[in-house]
Amino acid sequence: MVPAAFVVLERLPLTVNGKVDRGFCRRLEFVSGVGRVPGSGVEEVLCSLFAEVLGLERVGVGDSFFDCGGDSIMAIQLVSRARRAGWVLSARDVFQHPSVEGLARVAVPMGAGGGWWSR
Repeated sequence: MVPAAFVVLERLPLTVNGKVDRGFCRRLEFVSGVGRVPGSGVEEVLCSLFAEVLGLERVGVGDSFFDCGGDSIMAIQLVSRARRAGWVLSARDVFQHPSVEGLARVAVPMGAGGGWWSR
């Protein structure tokens, strides 16, 4: 596993009780959205869903889901939200094609035949 980000700190963040604040890293803001803008409808939907699931303002087409802070549970949430938006993906797809661009190539519109069970 590779960390999503490296942060240099002058000192460890502490809670009000003086203990190390272990939740500090989860509250860091990941900066993303640099790069190519969506070029198709599915890319636009997936960029929006990536940002929603990851809690980011925006995500670029080439950004990796996991490099932006995603994990396996969030990948399942992404798959579920994509399905609600009319696109069939599997969690395996997210791991094999972690960028918006990669997922857009394997996403199947609902009702178009195929889907996660045929891969």
